[in-house]
Amino acid sequence: MQGLKSGDYCVTVLIQDEEMIVSNLGNCKAFLCTREGVAKVLTSDHKAETIENQGGYVAKTRKLELEEDMEFLVLTFNGLWDVVSNQEAADTMLNVLAQEKTPKTFNTVSTAS
Repeated sequence: MQGLKSGDYCVTVLIQDEEMIVSNLGNCKAFLCTREGVAKVLTSDHKAETIENQGGYVAKTRKLELEEDMEFLVLTFNGLWDVVSNQEAADTMLNVLAQEKTPKTFNTVSTAS
């Protein structure tokens, strides 16, 4: 494999019945955020040198039981993780979701004369 370079990555999640199967290949990540707001990483990153040292095969798969405290999943590639921590990403998503759940209110202006 001399002289060959690649940069592909893939992260997938299959949710079926009461289970979640998470798999990743390359430098990408999946994490879930609990209802308490804690980010829990589900995958491990694969840097180029790690992939080469393991002969080019490093796909990882993990099976989890779904739990009541699982709020949401985030699937992304390394570009985000170069500038944002897991917890920062979870906090940002929680803030967006909180704004969406907040009832919209409108200011009314009385024009009574």
